[in-house]
Amino acid sequence: MSAGPPELPALLEQGDIDGFVIWEPWPTRAEGMGGKILMESREFDLSYVLVLAARKDWLDAHQEEAKAIMSALAKADEIVESDPKAAAAAAGEQAKLPPEQVEGAIADLEFKVRDFTEEDVQVWNDVADFLIERDLIKERPDVQEVLSDAVVGSG
Repeated sequence: MSAGPPELPALLEQGDIDGFVIWEPWPTRAEGMGGKILMESREFDLSYVLVLAARKDWLDAHQEEAKAIMSALAKADEIVESDPKAAAAAAGEQAKLPPEQVEGAIADLEFKVRDFTEEDVQVWNDVADFLIERDLIKERPDVQEVLSDAVVGSG
């Protein structure tokens, strides 16, 4: 069955699925509908990484803009880390979610602009292998070929 995150709590409630592993706020929403959280994602040794993507031709021609975007994200990370309650209130207002749900998600995340790591590359290669094994993609992409730390510079 294929479903997006917003559908998962309802599918669980209807008995169409037995469970799911996903980020907040979806587990908390499912719990509010009578579901039960059995494990938190950190118990699966999973983490979140937000990756910004750009076409190479755009990135090559817009280095200053890309650096400005990364700088703004780094500043936003500092604000979230320094005042998570205010960040949760603002994010909850934008996403139309209760701040307490957002506070839980913020507590589970590390907000930091950083370069790619060898561990990131290994995880993405493992994901590619998983997709190939299930015949969802035909060939393994060259992860190293598409990554660029050119505008991060955070070390």
